[in-house]
Amino acid sequence: MPTVRGMTAFSPRTPILVCTRDESVLDAVLAAGAAAGEQIDPITDPGRMASGWSSAGAVFIGADCAAGVAALGLPPRERVHLVGADAAELARWSMLLGAAVAVIPEAADHLVTAVLGGGGTDTPVLALVGAVGGVGTSTLAAGVALLSRRPTLLVDADPDGGGLDLVLGVEAEPGWRWPDLTHARGHLGGLRGQLPGLDEVEVLSGGRGREQAGEPPPEAMAAVLAAGRHGHDWVVVDAGRGRGVTARDALRHADRVLVVTTTEVRAVAAADGCIRRLRAERLPVDGVLLRTVKGAGIAADDVSAAVGAPIWAGVPADRGVAAAARCGGPPDRGAGRRWRRGCLDVVHRVLP
Repeated sequence: MPTVRGMTAFSPRTPILVCTRDESVLDAVLAAGAAAGEQIDPITDPGRMASGWSSAGAVFIGADCAAGVAALGLPPRERVHLVGADAAELARWSMLLGAAVAVIPEAADHLVTAVLGGGGTDTPVLALVGAVGGVGTSTLAAGVALLSRRPTLLVDADPDGGGLDLVLGVEAEPGWRWPDLTHARGHLGGLRGQLPGLDEVEVLSGGRGREQAGEPPPEAMAAVLAAGRHGHDWVVVDAGRGRGVTARDALRHADRVLVVTTTEVRAVAAADGCIRRLRAERLPVDGVLLRTVKGAGIAADDVSAAVGAPIWAGVPADRGVAAAARCGGPPDRGAGRRWRRGCLDVVHRVLP
């Protein structure tokens, strides 16, 4: 079992706010700030949150102030955290505020990770969500990661996906998988060199069979993504269908979220439903990654209009990719020029 290394402070560019009158919540957040080496600005009046809401590096809201902050109708933003001792009460406000939940005192280490939260780095996190099963989300996540030719952390956030190491063809390689990191907390000192990988890509894959540990808790996902931000050029997440605690927490931490679908009528309808669901849960959706079939299905412009989101890139069906998968090889090894170009369009829009 790998050990979690000591905390490392990264300076955020903007203040970190906590709104609460509950001394136990305030003490927990201030302690997390001290552990991370960061200054926390406390606020007791929810009405004062409006002025710093958009500019704050992170926002922590005590359960006692959740109703007051929600009443302000503030726009959605990343890195919002609800903190308190009553999990049911926190869950009641989580969706409305688009906030991750930290139950104290158990989540003390998670609060430190939340304070660090990637605020001191420009390393982006891209998450892919499949509108429906069988659209090739995992294959595209692997392809985008491999074709970037940059140090990349590829994260498996789909507990039912069978393991992303299989997609890369590195299932026999030694290294940590999710079962090894299920109990990770705080800030991981670094994942590079500890995971199986191919070329510039290291993959944190789910387990299989007896090694399958189920969904990792939010604290573990937060720790992994923070480590990925500080140890790689970017992070690519396969969020499966975007359901479950693991996927939703990964989406909350993502900088870009793309929904993967095909041009088929039912798949487009599924994409529309998927995007509506994610937005209702206050989760971000930046656009669509469209699997195209020449001469078949709905035109890209019509897909965009139907789902209410822009098409980021079109990636055609590719026989070489399918053949590589049948042989247990990574998708980029057999990919044709148009498939590669579609994946690179995504890379170039996320990475400068």
